[in-house]
Amino acid sequence: MGYQPGLPWKMFLRHAEPFFSAVDMEVLEVGPGRLSKSLVRKFCLERHYDYSFVDRQNYGDDQPGYIAMDGDSIFETDSNQFDAVVLYEMLHNVRRPWKLIPEVARVTKPGGIVVIEDVLSYPEFNRHPVDFGRIFPDGLNVLFADSGLAPLIAIAGNEEDLAMRPRGRFDPGKMTHVVAVGRKP
Repeated sequence: MGYQPGLPWKMFLRHAEPFFSAVDMEVLEVGPGRLSKSLVRKFCLERHYDYSFVDRQNYGDDQPGYIAMDGDSIFETDSNQFDAVVLYEMLHNVRRPWKLIPEVARVTKPGGIVVIEDVLSYPEFNRHPVDFGRIFPDGLNVLFADSGLAPLIAIAGNEEDLAMRPRGRFDPGKMTHVVAVGRKP
């Protein structure tokens, strides 16, 4: 049985999906790992979006659309190329997110969106492949603004807090995730 979507995907659908258009989008996913488990890829294919991905390595899936990634920040692709760039459950694995987000903004078309969904609190360390830290909604808004993106939404929540208020109180023993969306002017 394959990967079963849970809280992260529910948050993505609830808070990020409304920012996607109905047709003709070029979407870049950053750091999907194995494509067979990529819910973003499935989301794009179901909507007939053009899907590409960038990662530090191609995991041997032989999928078209692979773009090489140099370290944590340099994409080998043109500027202003994608309508949407999605970082799904991977930002905590990035050593220098303050270098990555400007690069994400660079490859996003004017009027395009950047979506981040990531773990905020977790009952234990997530060492797959490494774990560098967490960025709260206010921090994601600052990363967006410093990268030339207009913050649209940044929300954190868990399964028991379906209202997902931006400044909720979080139980550190429960998994909590964050979703943020920014738009390139």
